[in-house]
Amino acid sequence: MRARIKPISGKLAAASRIYNERVKVWLVGKQCAVFHQLPATQCHHRFGRRGRLLLWEPGWLPVCDAGHALIHSTPKASITRGFIGPVGTWNDYERAKKYVEANEP
Repeated sequence: MRARIKPISGKLAAASRIYNERVKVWLVGKQCAVFHQLPATQCHHRFGRRGRLLLWEPGWLPVCDAGHALIHSTPKASITRGFIGPVGTWNDYERAKKYVEANEP
């Protein structure tokens, strides 16, 4: 019998534990970026979650469940509104970082 392939690597599991703890603290008191009257309950990753982007807070966006669903169901509008990073920055930490440094306070 073959050994089962791990569903998640040890490195990713460790990063996920850190992320889950940090995001709980980060969400406290935040409002949804899409529906401003609602409290944020989730973290949307504007540039993706690959590698360093998972723990990179400038790429995080506080959202509620409905706001998160709207972002993913309307990607073109979400890029225009800044809820998703522009083409070329997705899952690319260096490009995402340069974009944020050049375009956000």
